[in-house]
Amino acid sequence: MPLLIVIGGGLLACAVAGCLTGRIARHTAAGLTGPANGLISLQSIREGLWLAAVFNGAVCAFCLYVWWHGGGGDDTRRRLRQLRRSFKAVRRTAPTTA
Repeated sequence: MPLLIVIGGGLLACAVAGCLTGRIARHTAAGLTGPANGLISLQSIREGLWLAAVFNGAVCAFCLYVWWHGGGGDDTRRRLRQLRRSFKAVRRTAPTTA
């Protein structure tokens, strides 16, 4: 059995078990399911199963969208804002007095 499918299946199993037992939120389960479907999609591309690859890629995109808008991307947004602040232009000239 291909390694990418085993890893993806393991992530899917963790997401489903965590969501069913109530230990993780739905958006967190979607955050685990997204990369799992992405890995399965990559293996489908390697095997030439294009329909399965497109389907798993679409499910991956949808799950990551749910994760991002469910609050899972808050830390990522905060880090991106901090990174953006470091590239803002800063005035380096001395102020003139009138």
